[in-house]
Amino acid sequence: MIRGRQLGPITSARLGDLVRQGHVKPKDLVWTVGYGDWMAAERVPGLFPDLAPASPSAPPETEDRFPRAANSNEQSKSATTRVPGILRRNYFVRHWRGELSLPVSYWVNGFLGNALVVAFVAFIRTSNAFKDDFDPALALASIAAIWAGTLLIVTWQIVGAWRSATRHRKTHPGNSWGIFAKVVLALAAIRLLGEVATFGAPQIDEYYRIYAGDNDLPKFSFRILRDGQELEFSGGIRFGAAKEFQHFVDAMGALKVVHLNSAGGRIDEAQRIGDLIKQRRLSTYVSNRCLSACTIVFLSGRERYLGSHGRLGFHQPDFPGMTAEERRSVIANEEKRLVKLGVSPDFARKANEAPPEGMWFPTTAELLGARVATRITNSSEFAVSGMDPSEITPDKVEQLLSSDEGYAAIRRIDPVAYAKIAERFEQGMRRGVSLAELHANISPITTSVFFDVLPHASAELLNEFARRLIKAGRTLNADSPASCYAYFNPQADSNAAVRLMEKHKDIVDADRDLMRRVLNSFFGTVRAPTEKEIAASSDQVQTALLRRFGDDYDLLVTDRVPREKYAAYCSLQTALYEETLKLPQRDAVLFLRYLLGGR
Repeated sequence: MIRGRQLGPITSARLGDLVRQGHVKPKDLVWTVGYGDWMAAERVPGLFPDLAPASPSAPPETEDRFPRAANSNEQSKSATTRVPGILRRNYFVRHWRGELSLPVSYWVNGFLGNALVVAFVAFIRTSNAFKDDFDPALALASIAAIWAGTLLIVTWQIVGAWRSATRHRKTHPGNSWGIFAKVVLALAAIRLLGEVATFGAPQIDEYYRIYAGDNDLPKFSFRILRDGQELEFSGGIRFGAAKEFQHFVDAMGALKVVHLNSAGGRIDEAQRIGDLIKQRRLSTYVSNRCLSACTIVFLSGRERYLGSHGRLGFHQPDFPGMTAEERRSVIANEEKRLVKLGVSPDFARKANEAPPEGMWFPTTAELLGARVATRITNSSEFAVSGMDPSEITPDKVEQLLSSDEGYAAIRRIDPVAYAKIAERFEQGMRRGVSLAELHANISPITTSVFFDVLPHASAELLNEFARRLIKAGRTLNADSPASCYAYFNPQADSNAAVRLMEKHKDIVDADRDLMRRVLNSFFGTVRAPTEKEIAASSDQVQTALLRRFGDDYDLLVTDRVPREKYAAYCSLQTALYEETLKLPQRDAVLFLRYLLGGR
């Protein structure tokens, strides 16, 4: 700047000529990129006083130019010139300051920045933080680094291109390219902030929740059942559940079945548990509910059993900050996962139609038809499950027992017997016995109370009891005389009730229903008949049995029945009630009261 008037921009060579010609004095002002403000020409190294004579034919030192300023109070930072002694800046810094041309800043560095983001994200995504050996702390640091790095790189792109566009407008006043570039850059900045708020922040928050212990999900717990043959998993599928599950699997050599009672949780953690189940060829069983990610574990079972009251629930996978494109990709992967686990493609598609906040509960027919469940099973085949271990308390047992009319009646009739039932019930649930074993442990107490009450039941209930014994005796004797003998003499075989429950549940259920009605109807004793009152009926029944069975009649009163005589014994027991019901109604009822009262 000479006497307040700007001259330039000019090249370094031209500046040197002006100095030699005396047009530029030591006190005149000069400016170029890198100067904080205009400065005296004498302070520029090489201009004064040691400037060598210039050769007319010498090429200019550089084609860089000094910038143009509108007046003495304005400073332009748009040139890329450097005068002797001023070093050229780093490429990334030059972009940041807007010193590069707009095409380079906008197009070249735009592409470069996007490539850097993709490479950076890919590098972190392939790290161990997101693989099988998932580390919550590393994953949190990685996802934070992804978004911080993305924000940093894109900000560098936008700011540098914005400044370059500003420079471009000053040097090319009639060109609208700088305005258009700024509009696009402003939209890009808005989009960046929106993506950080919509996707980045939720993802970082979710990984922090995992790192902090997934406290939003229910705690998980394990319970060993049936002396180590079965294992129950209850609660949320949090991070760490797979590792804990592996500890149990490694320690339980006899493990065969895994019970599931979960509303779901982390998909990757569920897959790790499922992989362990497949490796050990374990079966899975649901007596209560298995929802969302829990179904991945269930489908990993060699055999997949569903209790009569069990429910499976499916919906789309979800993760905070997931984009629509990512959701489509994840859903497609989930469908492939289900098909790979043996599910039909149509079922896999329907399983991923319900939104994350919804749930699809397939019918039993749909589950069996799509090979999701291998079999709908009787709950007596497995240990009692579907309840969190913390729920097994005296109060909970009381609540369960009191909800059953039969047990409620026993509590009213015989409080001491009821207390024993409650104690055995709680012990059995804590030990993880099967439903059949649980009822077998309680059966001697309930049966004793039942037969104490039965002689005082109504005539209608007594007749129904006799018909029930006749039907059960015939069925069981035809199937297995040993089972029939155990039915009439449960004290002879402690495992008889378990086998009966497993094979003849209809008989057991019918007997329990009758027992419940008999107990509920008891509110006082009925006078027992005398021997004189039933003498004629007794003689008639005895005569009929002797005529039909001969010497085998003695099996009714012997202390020990040989195994080869089980069939004859069962036939005798059945015939006893058949002949009783042939008596006149009043005589039959009196004889039944007498017969059962002396049992």
